[in-house]
Amino acid sequence: MLIGNDQNFQCNQLLQKDSIFNDGKALWINQDYDSSKPIDQQRFKIELDSKNKIKQLTLYEKYIRYSQHVKSTQINQKIILFENSFLDLVHNQQNKLVGFRLVKYDGSLTIIGECKQWIKMLKKYVIQSDFSRNYKITKKIGNGTFADVYLVKHKHTNKEYAAKIFYKKKIILEDKELLMITKEVQITRLFSNPNICQLYEVFECKVHLTLIMDLLAGSELVYSLKLGGLSEIQSILIIKPLFQALQLLHKQGIFHRDIKPQNIMLHQSGKLETACLIDFGLADFWNHKSEYLFSQCGTPGYVAPEILLGHSYDFKVDVYSLGLVLYLILTGKEPFQSKTIEGLIEENTYGHIALSHLNLSPNCLDFLQKVLAKSPNQRLTSQEALIHPFLLFGPGNHLDLIHNKMQSPEQYISKSQQFRKSVASLRLQTDTSNNQLNQRDIFKKNELERKDIKKQFSIRKVKL
Repeated sequence: MLIGNDQNFQCNQLLQKDSIFNDGKALWINQDYDSSKPIDQQRFKIELDSKNKIKQLTLYEKYIRYSQHVKSTQINQKIILFENSFLDLVHNQQNKLVGFRLVKYDGSLTIIGECKQWIKMLKKYVIQSDFSRNYKITKKIGNGTFADVYLVKHKHTNKEYAAKIFYKKKIILEDKELLMITKEVQITRLFSNPNICQLYEVFECKVHLTLIMDLLAGSELVYSLKLGGLSEIQSILIIKPLFQALQLLHKQGIFHRDIKPQNIMLHQSGKLETACLIDFGLADFWNHKSEYLFSQCGTPGYVAPEILLGHSYDFKVDVYSLGLVLYLILTGKEPFQSKTIEGLIEENTYGHIALSHLNLSPNCLDFLQKVLAKSPNQRLTSQEALIHPFLLFGPGNHLDLIHNKMQSPEQYISKSQQFRKSVASLRLQTDTSNNQLNQRDIFKKNELERKDIKKQFSIRKVKL
């Protein structure tokens, strides 16, 4: 029986100890863990401490229940915490997959049996070493200070992904960058939603750290905008799924803190409803003490004022940032116009955005005012935004619903159905006309200025 190959396996044992994902958590714990719903239950052959036994294992999202003993009123469970353990696939002499091995600093466990589905579910949470065995690099599609992004193809399924490859020599020297990466992985593992960029696998060796993620073929949002902005219905196609994504994040106690046009991409070119949030490098878990890796952070021109002012803040900072993106979508203009970082920060901190002159429906104008309220107390939450008349009914004037002047249920259903038909019609139009959203049409008059601003916007950490 073979585990990868002997050289790679020895490398794995060394790497788990020195892995940047070594969180100090043991492979085994004895306690009543949590009551989440089990995914699957099977009998396997277990190889442990040179002994073989048949055990019934139960798979949960982040752990495997190895055994359970009931003593009086207490339940004592032996749990395998596989998150951030190293995964090695076990093959027989005929190179047939027969099992897998989990390795952490405190021990290892080999599981033999029909395990393809288990491995598929584990891959999101474990660390692997055999990137080149599974993927072929096609071409470079992006680059940054610490990582390059490549188009890769899975050798067995031919499915294409984006591989974000970090150079460990660079990130190990930058403590905060290292923590940002591990937190980004921790957060993106929590979600399987089309409007949040998906993480599928993590590979690590002595030289590289590789994240296998969604390939978003539709480019950044800014390249899908028309000169002068989009219609209100078109803007809803983009914004509503993103507010739904925010609601999922916020329910898990997470804020993104770097929402901007460059961090919104489309799965498919021209299909606005496929908008997806990317880059969770500044995302974090909200806490009462306001203790974060970065407290004042974001991109000048798209940051909530309370962050720039150094005040305590909550999930509504994301609502404000997405509100600024909506302003850009509707008008084709940046909400703050200064061409210097200092000027952008000053305008952004002051937070004054003229809206009354915009030719918008009452629904849309009210929505913008409430998501862009400078005071967090007056700003909508992501959940409240989703039930605002603008996202429920589209353009028009249904603000009486906000003030509990609800119309009859028949009228409510009728208006909602009419709006859904309008959206469906618009989707059909965007599917059949590539010219409507040609990425080369956007902002031609200010192209040079925008390139300059975009370079400045690449600065992620704001220090006042």
